[in-house]
Parts: sequence; structure tokens; C-alpha cells
Amino acid sequence: MSRNRTPKSHCLWVRSSESFLVIAITLLQIGGSRRVRNVLPLGARSHSRASFASLLTSRWSTFSVSLFPLLKESMQVKQKYTLQPHPNNPECELTVGVTLTRDVSSVLEYSYTLMGDLNRVDFPVAREGRHADRLWTRTCFECFFLSPDGQYVEFNFSPSSEWAVYEFAGYREGMQQSMLPIAPTILCRQTQVIFELNASVDFSGSAAARVIESASLLNLATVIRLKDDRYCYFSLGFGDGEPDFHRRESFVVIND
Repeated sequence: MSRNRTPKSHCLWVRSSESFLVIAITLLQIGGSRRVRNVLPLGARSHSRASFASLLTSRWSTFSVSLFPLLKESMQVKQKYTLQPHPNNPECELTVGVTLTRDVSSVLEYSYTLMGDLNRVDFPVAREGRHADRLWTRTCFECFFLSPDGQYVEFNFSPSSEWAVYEFAGYREGMQQSMLPIAPTILCRQTQVIFELNASVDFSGSAAARVIESASLLNLATVIRLKDDRYCYFSLGFGDGEPDFHRRESFVVIND
């Protein structure tokens, strides 16, 4: 006697540097036999990761197991970076690493790790999380997204739990504050030799979203204020002269 069983849903994501290939397969188990019901290949560089999730979840709404959690986990892109000290930094015996994670939703996860002689670092006093200007005058962690048309967005995250987001029309031109509908979450942890700042940013619905979504270049940077009021600067790169995180030479190509 055959038994009707609930279809089992399986989703396999294969990611390469050039494209995403999605194969969605529903296997029906009827009377012990299996047959493939749907196989869908999708070419992807013309589609965003979000559009994949939307297409699949709407087209197979009858799936007994929701695909979205699987898609979100599978479509995360995590990149690790080591920031370079500026040649004119005072001797500070510090290193900075950053992990940037982005998933199917409009959420960015930053993890900055500062290692070394933390006794010399002037950390701002912890405050209630809120927007604040001029955070870079103290120890501050930063991120920049640059779009092909020259517009870019700057994020500032302070160990105080304060934050800021700015939009620029061009190199240091047309600066304006960009508010986020949902305030970022900033969490810090410190030992004798390691300081970690983790920031989660949901930029959906913000004016900065268009620039971030179209960005082709990225810069990650850190300003360290020492207790003797000198500064150490770290970035993915530097041009000639004084440290300037906004210069094109400081940016790298985003690998997605």
C-alpha cells in the first residue's frame, strides 16, 4: 500500500567568483519512489541576491519547508581584511583586522579587531547608542562605499556606541548626514591585548541604500587616538601625503 508523504524541499546554492547558480529541487516520495519535480537554473550576475530569494520563495510558496532561512545563510558573503598603518604613524604596536559580512537582506555586519598595547589607546567613554558627529576626533572605526558615479557613503562607529552615516556627492563634496530608519547595534569586548567592536547595520529604507547597493569600491579604516593625544591611522591603502580615507587610492574593489 502506497503512502502519500509531504514533499521534501531541497535547495542547493553553488557560488563562484563570476555567478551564482541556483538549483531548486523538490523530491516527491510516493510509495518509496523518488522523482524530480522542479529543477531551475538561474544565471545571476544580472540579479541581486535579494531578487533570488524573492523569486524562489514566491514561486514555490507551497514548499513545506521555507527556503528563506536556507537562502539567507547560503548567500552570506564574508570578507576578511588586514588594515595597513600609515607610514607616518607614531610607533604604537597595534594591528587592525576587519571582517565584513553581508547577506541576502540589507544588513552589514562589521567586526573590527584591534590588537596590541591597548594601554596606550584613548577609548571614548561608553554612552547610549545614538547619532553623533566628529566621532573621528577620538578612537573610531570607519567604512566607505564608493559607487561608479563618484558618490560615496561613510560609516563611523565609536567604542562609545555612538555612530554616524554621511553621504558625499564627490570627493569631500556635498556632505550630508544620512539617517538610518533602524539605529545600528554596536557591541564591544576588551581583554588586555584585544579590543573588538561589532556593528550591525540595516540600511534598508535609507537614502544611502542606493549608493551602497551600486558600490564597486570599498575602504575600511580606523582612527586610533593615543593617550598622549597623538593619532595612528589604518586603512586598506593610502596615497601620498597625509592620511585621507576619502581618496581613491585608499579603496579596493569589492569582491562579491
